[in-house]
Amino acid sequence: MLRQLFRAALSLGAIAVASVAAAQTPVEFSAEARFQLDLHVPEAALAAMLPPGFTPNVATQGAAKDCNLRAIFVDRMTINGPDGKPIGKGSSRLVYLAAPVKDPSGANAQVVIGGLVDDPADAPGPLGVYLAATTTPAIRSAPWRRTRSR
Repeated sequence: MLRQLFRAALSLGAIAVASVAAAQTPVEFSAEARFQLDLHVPEAALAAMLPPGFTPNVATQGAAKDCNLRAIFVDRMTINGPDGKPIGKGSSRLVYLAAPVKDPSGANAQVVIGGLVDDPADAPGPLGVYLAATTTPAIRSAPWRRTRSR
């Protein structure tokens, strides 16, 4: 299953890079896994974090119903430059908070409020809101089948 997701992500990344190759020069490419946790926070707290004119765009149905904030966990398993060589440590992890909003024109958008990165070189990031995490433990679990020996 993970291998299929990895192949799908890699294929989508290759398609995305190929479609913009004529207009832009790639800086890096990566294979990554993402996990999104939808949350509900008090409206007043969220409004204080949004730029003027932006309003929350809360889902009214589906799995994210009534959620106004997203915590998005990203495991960048490989990060390579255009030449195929690893960039930096070659991998990284980050988490960021994004709020689904409508911009002043009424278009759907997301506002990235903040985030944590495991590599200090990635802070403050392209949006200027990432902080370097002081500790970055990684605990992974795998389903183990217990058997009794007789």
